[in-house]
Amino acid sequence: MDRDRSDPRALIAVLIALTCAAAAVVISATPLGVGVSPDSIAYLSTAEAISEGRGVVTMAGGAWLPLTHYPPLFPLVASIGSMLGIEPTIWIRGLHAVLFPVFVVMASLIVYRASGRSLIAAALTGGVLLASDDLVAAYCMAWSEPLFFALLMFFSGPLAHSWSVSRSRSSSTHRRIATSAFGMAEQNSQRS
Repeated sequence: MDRDRSDPRALIAVLIALTCAAAAVVISATPLGVGVSPDSIAYLSTAEAISEGRGVVTMAGGAWLPLTHYPPLFPLVASIGSMLGIEPTIWIRGLHAVLFPVFVVMASLIVYRASGRSLIAAALTGGVLLASDDLVAAYCMAWSEPLFFALLMFFSGPLAHSWSVSRSRSSSTHRRIATSAFGMAEQNSQRS
């Protein structure tokens, strides 16, 4: 068996390195908190409204209106920071510093399994994702995409695993997990 495919300690080392690098990228790129755009303002005002008990509404034209154009899951998650007394852009920075490593590691693991357990393929996947300016930019803004990407990876991982095993109870459980994660990802990306 090829050395590249046989040592689980090497895989763990690569995943730890990718995790640290991904978190460091987000932290170093956002020293003052995540960036804010017009979409971010809708998410942040909705998070504020949720934390203050107003419901899933956003500030538009000086009035609170129901959130209809943006996915509601991200403002709900963002509101947790406000409820804990943490400034929203700092909370989202921390959230994205966790979600980026999750995305990079899950994608690398999927490629690792799909490539017949190639450590090189997994490491290259992580490296390419870490070097993607557009991907990193998404994790540096108060946007819903990082949560969507993480949920998508949680959907893809169990689904890929269920296709690779026989029709067993484990496979059925993985499909249920994948379906649940896909539903959450879809809820986060849904736009009316």
